[in-house]
Amino acid sequence: MMKPSHTGGRRANQREAARPDPARPIAHSPLHIAIRLWGYDSALAQTWLESLPTLNGLLTWSIALAPDSPGAQMVVHMIKPSRMPGATFCWNCMGANRAIARMDPADGLAIALFAGHAQTLPSGRDGLWMTSGALPPRAALFRLAHLIGAAAMPTSTGAFALRYHVLEMIGGEIDAA
Repeated sequence: MMKPSHTGGRRANQREAARPDPARPIAHSPLHIAIRLWGYDSALAQTWLESLPTLNGLLTWSIALAPDSPGAQMVVHMIKPSRMPGATFCWNCMGANRAIARMDPADGLAIALFAGHAQTLPSGRDGLWMTSGALPPRAALFRLAHLIGAAAMPTSTGAFALRYHVLEMIGGEIDAA
């Protein structure tokens, strides 16, 4: 009589059944993310949307045309620095920071994605700011999508919620992720 293998047989079938099928769509409402542009051309940013990952239906993307971004559970403020090298003031940073500070938490979450490195960030900031490092904007959004996916979880209502504290822990300089 043969002994059942620990790597095969029924146990292996149970492990296989527990793995999600990557080809099957998620049966939850997606997490809608609006991208608010600070210093970027909206026509160019619109072309980024086609290539941003949806992570098998977990995320949907749009360009925020209004400051309040109705329908979005998260607003990503894409910030292109507007200061000259060596200057201490950045109009785009100031505008994005004000928008983040004024956003009502009941309307969703907001994060800032700053084009550059952490040492070039303005000192006074509200909320969660991440930097793209050396990555171009589209690539930084692509990487951010995967970080958001790692921090998202399904709720009992069938929607996805973002564990903001997890995003804070794994965020930072996107090109290091």
